[in-house]
Amino acid sequence: MLFGQAKINVVRDVLNGLKPKPKVIVEFGTFVGNSAVAWGAILRELNGPEAEGLRVYGFEMDPKLAQMARDLVKLAGLDDIVSVLEGPGSESLKQLHSEGKVLAGKLDMVFIDHWEKFYVPDLKLCEELKLFHVGSVAVADNTDFPGAPDYVEYVKKGGDGAVRYESESLPAAGATRAVRRLLFAVQ
Repeated sequence: MLFGQAKINVVRDVLNGLKPKPKVIVEFGTFVGNSAVAWGAILRELNGPEAEGLRVYGFEMDPKLAQMARDLVKLAGLDDIVSVLEGPGSESLKQLHSEGKVLAGKLDMVFIDHWEKFYVPDLKLCEELKLFHVGSVAVADNTDFPGAPDYVEYVKKGGDGAVRYESESLPAAGATRAVRRLLFAVQ
């Protein structure tokens, strides 16, 4: 259930290659906060400890898991960067957008690691809200097993017109499964 260190290392390399340096990450499926803590630490590492505007928003449906994630984030000293919202990710993202906390063209990475049937709708929501910019990335876990065939088909065809991207599977040394990365080019 945890997004393991091998995969986090692969995504760190992806984030390290982004120009400008990433500052805003949205995570669908925070679970207990392992990956949210990693994203916050990576943002701080890449941008420096005094950087402003660093934000990770994690979405978790289960109230107990959301609280565990918030506790882990606080323990890690990242509660100034990482926020865990309880409830459906799509509703949380819409709220953040309407409050001006996640702005159009300012999302550097979306991490998708929750119920596979929501991968495509949540990616499309990011597209509809125009959150991506040229060079934004999406990382999705579990696309091969247990599998998210609708998501894989959607991203392999390159989107639906508003956003075009290329997709690749990134193997993670020591991990049993790869993660899928999308590189976005906004039209």
